[in-house]
Amino acid sequence: MVQAASLERRSGHSGHATYYNVDKSGKPSCGGDADSDDLVAALSKKRMPHGHGKPCGEKINIKGPEGHVTVKVVDTCPECDEDDIDLSPRAFEKIAKKKDGDVKITWSFD
Repeated sequence: MVQAASLERRSGHSGHATYYNVDKSGKPSCGGDADSDDLVAALSKKRMPHGHGKPCGEKINIKGPEGHVTVKVVDTCPECDEDDIDLSPRAFEKIAKKKDGDVKITWSFD
């Protein structure tokens, strides 16, 4: 099992990135505080455990059409497909124009 988790960390994922207003989404599912100016992300329900734990706090490297960014996992995205990520507006602007709203990405755990 450890070997499979290690392999997943090294391999890349393809999905879509969107952004959300972190300030208005309530308390992040990982606990703590975050806001829209932080470089943070929400992963799909399939990737998030119930309650606290991994991948909460993990770093993710994301490459989009306009650049790349490293973000911290702080929340769950209930609407996201398994490999999709919901980003803070600041993080999204590092990989795409906000007017695009939904872009193709590749990503991996740091």
